[in-house]
Amino acid sequence: MLPSQDFLSRLHLITLDLLTRRALDDLLQAIVDQTAAIMQATVVDVVLGDAQTMTVRAVTAGHPSIIGVRLTRDNTRLAWQAFDSREVVHVEDYATWEHRRPVYVSLGVHAVLNVPILAGETCLGIMGMARTVPGHLFTPEEIQQAKILSQLVGAALENARLYQEALDEIERRKRAEADLIDSETRFRLIAQHLNEIILQVDAHGLIEYASPAAVAGLHYAYDDLIGRAVVDLIPRESLNRVLEIYRNALAGDFQEGGTLEIEIVRGDETRIPVEVRGMVIRDAQGRGVGGLAVLRDLTERRELERLRLEGERLQISLQKEQELGTLKTRMMTRIAHEFRTPLANIQTSCDLLARYHDRLTPAQRDERIRTIRQQTGRITSMLDEISAVIAPFAPVPERLAAVPFRADDLIRDVIQQHAAEVRDRSPIQVEIDPPDLLIVGDRKLLIQMVGAVLRNALRFSEASTPIQVQMCVDGPEIVLSIVDHGIGIPLDEQPRVFEPFYRGSNIGEIGGLGVGLTLSRAAAEAHRGTIQIDSLADSGTTVTIRLPQHPFAV
Repeated sequence: MLPSQDFLSRLHLITLDLLTRRALDDLLQAIVDQTAAIMQATVVDVVLGDAQTMTVRAVTAGHPSIIGVRLTRDNTRLAWQAFDSREVVHVEDYATWEHRRPVYVSLGVHAVLNVPILAGETCLGIMGMARTVPGHLFTPEEIQQAKILSQLVGAALENARLYQEALDEIERRKRAEADLIDSETRFRLIAQHLNEIILQVDAHGLIEYASPAAVAGLHYAYDDLIGRAVVDLIPRESLNRVLEIYRNALAGDFQEGGTLEIEIVRGDETRIPVEVRGMVIRDAQGRGVGGLAVLRDLTERRELERLRLEGERLQISLQKEQELGTLKTRMMTRIAHEFRTPLANIQTSCDLLARYHDRLTPAQRDERIRTIRQQTGRITSMLDEISAVIAPFAPVPERLAAVPFRADDLIRDVIQQHAAEVRDRSPIQVEIDPPDLLIVGDRKLLIQMVGAVLRNALRFSEASTPIQVQMCVDGPEIVLSIVDHGIGIPLDEQPRVFEPFYRGSNIGEIGGLGVGLTLSRAAAEAHRGTIQIDSLADSGTTVTIRLPQHPFAV
């Protein structure tokens, strides 16, 4: 251990030596070499970093491979202990330390001292010292000397930072001065080649500079623009607004970088729309002494925007025409298909009555007449559905005959309407909770809505499979679910099932116009409710209708 007087002398010499060095790595290497001699340490290294990682920046001669090695919390726990605690960590019997550094193991280190390098409350890294002679431990006096040496490292780092900042500031000022010297020249050169109108005005709003594009775009001679009040270019209806913005900008109460769209008056009294982007020119004290405005003629852009909107309007019209054409095609296809059977039955019955009237018994004649009436009613029903889809009812409460009625009556009426289809199949399972549940709405419309959904369930499922109809109360809503186990709806086709006359790809020759769900959704929305489809192909379909208990309450 060096006596205190010798230590201070060596410290003084180190400090003087450091004053002649500028490169940071050179500074750190000089401190490491001097520390190794003073502390009689085999290895001394300086490790710098932050709370995430540290890297070896300098090490005693003979160990160059350590430079640049990263110290992680897993492989160098002793160093991180000193880093986290900001306290000196001294291990007197390092040979038994369970988390030894590989380099220390290879050198046979017996004592290790890790000293944090502090800058105020911040830890910049660790200064590590190791001895390889058994029993040669670091004394309390040497630990104090190590702390002083680590402080020297901190001071060297701070001086290097300040020195680099000073160099950067000098370089910045040189660049700023160079930019300032030729900024006006470059501005003028750029302005000569820009299509935008550029105007520079003083604090009183008088034009000091106008770009060539300003002369051409504003229909003024250059001499007529210079010295002219910029307000001469602004229409009266926009004048107060522009003056307020300019005054606020000079006072510092206006955020620069925004744009303003106005019209300006040209020398020939015509007007053009422009987009204005401006900035305030300030003196050394930060006071606004003028402004710079860049004006872009929007005439062409406005025309392009008009043409774009017109194109979009035409595209929408074309799309609607195409959709209407597709709807008409689907409608006529379904009408031709669905009307063929009842018309054929009517024709057959009429032919039998006409040709064999005298041979038919009264009962046979009545049967044919009943067939004609049934098929006529079927056609009428389909025409009513088509009419409702083509001119759908408006979901306005005043147009609905809203009355309270029991839910079980509604379901019973719907099932009776489809008695012929229900007769030869498994019973429909109905569950209503509570049993006396009341619904408020247009009874006819709701019967049509539920009937359309139930009809689909009957048509698209086998007679041996059950159909469940469930109604319950969920908060302020009445929830109706109709579940079948039929052919289901392909997933990619489900968004289209509410389109008029749309039929799924897996329906085949099963009858139907393809308007039932269209009418059901319209009925649900008329009662301020919703309808939802959940289905998988070949796995059945669940239709859920949610209706407010009091849909027309104020």
